[in-house]
Amino acid sequence: MNETETAKIKRELWCGATELVELAVKKRKEEEKIVEEKEPLGKYAECEE
Repeated sequence: MNETETAKIKRELWCGATELVELAVKKRKEEEKIVEEKEPLGKYAECEE
C-alpha cells in the first residue's frame, strides 16, 4: 500500500467515525427531548447526581 492509499483509507475511516458520532449525538438529543416532554426535569435531576 502506498502513502496515498493509506491517507485515503485514514480519511474514509475518520469521516465514517465522525458521521457515526454526529448521528449518535443527534439521536441522543432527540431522546432527551422526548424524555423532557414526558417527565418533569426535577425527577431526572435527582438521578444525575
